[in-house]
Amino acid sequence: MRKLFIPLLSLVMLLGACRTLQHRSAKGLDIVKLLISDHVPTEYQDYTEIRGSLDYGTRFVVYMEFQGMDVREDAGVRYIWIIIEGELIGPQGSVLSEGEMINYNGPLQPDKDTNEMYFYQGLVIPKGIEPGTYTIIITVRDLYADASATKSVTFNVKATKEC
Repeated sequence: MRKLFIPLLSLVMLLGACRTLQHRSAKGLDIVKLLISDHVPTEYQDYTEIRGSLDYGTRFVVYMEFQGMDVREDAGVRYIWIIIEGELIGPQGSVLSEGEMINYNGPLQPDKDTNEMYFYQGLVIPKGIEPGTYTIIITVRDLYADASATKSVTFNVKATKEC
């Protein structure tokens, strides 16, 4: 159960063109948006936030946007190195799952804005999970800048009647 955050979907980066630099320092690594959405995004800022409680069997997406990543350049190609970790806290305050969701050390798309980075993780509410309020804590680490940012989002699981 501790590896609930196995990536189901890919990191999608819409990252941008910068002037040619050997090194651009992170200017305040930040998770600017973290929410529960009802669908898989197809582009930056493509989400519909779910408010209220979720039923058992509900599929949802943890959507986040971040900015301020450190960019390195080598032979005209820009690179980032990020690690995204997730933690699920249950209604009683105990850690139900934790782990690395992604470790990306690779090139950026040259035609996208570096402030338009987003990530999503598809999840489902399993049967038998305790009703109540859950918290997902996301930490993004920038290994080039030795910086990190953390943000959390909560959601509720409805109690269901047994037949």
